[in-house]
Amino acid sequence: MDCPVCHGTCITDATDLLLSVPSIFAPCPRCRTTVLDKERPPPSRPPKEPCSCGRRYIDEVFLDLYRVFRDEGTFTGKEPLRAVGSPLLHPGFPMKGPPFIGERRMVLLSRDVNQEAAIRAIDEIPEIKGVVKTGPFVPGLGPGGRPVTYRLLSGCDVRADLFFSTAGPVAVYKQQSRLHIEFPRTRHEKGERLLSQLSTGRYRSIADLCSGAGTLGLIATRTGVRHAILNDAWYAAAFWSGLNMEINQAFFATDPVKVLFSYEDLKKRNASEGSVKVAESNGSQKIEVWMGDYSTLAREGHAPAGCLGILDLFDKCDMQKIRLFEGEWKRLTGGEVFIP
Repeated sequence: MDCPVCHGTCITDATDLLLSVPSIFAPCPRCRTTVLDKERPPPSRPPKEPCSCGRRYIDEVFLDLYRVFRDEGTFTGKEPLRAVGSPLLHPGFPMKGPPFIGERRMVLLSRDVNQEAAIRAIDEIPEIKGVVKTGPFVPGLGPGGRPVTYRLLSGCDVRADLFFSTAGPVAVYKQQSRLHIEFPRTRHEKGERLLSQLSTGRYRSIADLCSGAGTLGLIATRTGVRHAILNDAWYAAAFWSGLNMEINQAFFATDPVKVLFSYEDLKKRNASEGSVKVAESNGSQKIEVWMGDYSTLAREGHAPAGCLGILDLFDKCDMQKIRLFEGEWKRLTGGEVFIP
């Protein structure tokens, strides 16, 4: 499957990706572990080379990154090792111990990295897939609907997380500079609360109203609901929700999922223009993905009667706004709103 960022082979079907777990970050018998103190500057020795199996302990990868940061003036050599940034593995999933990382299996998020260091990290450190400069905000639609994103400095920052639930696993791909971080845990608490709600059997259809990359909607669709709708006002969230429905298609009773917009074409749209369908599929289960404001989905007639609206907002403080929406959703669809 063509990656919309690097046009390489970053993306595979969920079933293929799941086959790599858990051995993808496990050491071989020849791998060696050297634990470094993350709260202090690292030793001045050169980083160890990858094992003959192609993997290297994560601390050695960070030592290599520290070397590049120091050479390029990002660090003075007095910073602790942890200051390098946040490692996001591809794929991410719950692990019992620190990982041994293979080629192009880590995206680095860092507030301090500069362009030169980012380019060298890709060129010189085989484990690094992409380098992203972060900021003090969550990527997406900021105040006043203004887009705010991190900056991809080098490589490709498309990666997947694997989420496991009692309904079955799902793979969730995203471009990490455009979407918030989700940390897969052994138990996906929001997903399990949603599954408990769906276990009553009252709902034939669901709408994940602020879907992000689609995690909750995908988990809900795995239960076999007849009609699943994913919706988000942020173009990147809507696109990856649609692509993730296609990636996880083997778990659904649908025809092939059709993604109707390219990443770049969807980026040019504005949610204020009204909702637009991003992806769809029919079959025993019907799937739709929309880009638009969640408050208008039912108003525009896209939500079926009796639909369960799943509302997982970042900001849940404005309860008056949420209650008004709940009333309108019930009036227009006859369904309920569930806040996980």
